[in-house]
Amino acid sequence: MFDAEGDIHEGVQFSALAAYLWHFETGEPARQAFATPLLGAHQGTGYYLLYNGILATGARRAATC
Repeated sequence: MFDAEGDIHEGVQFSALAAYLWHFETGEPARQAFATPLLGAHQGTGYYLLYNGILATGARRAATC
């Protein structure tokens, strides 16, 4: 999913990245379909994936909040 520099490999789809981040952040398997920035809520915390594909630097990075 990520290269040695932490950039997202080309071809990674939003849904796959969202599922990875959901599991990474919550420790829970992704059972839902991810089609919007709101990934869901877990133990009172809402998780969003704000992903703009390619940043001005050319790096593919994501931010969760």
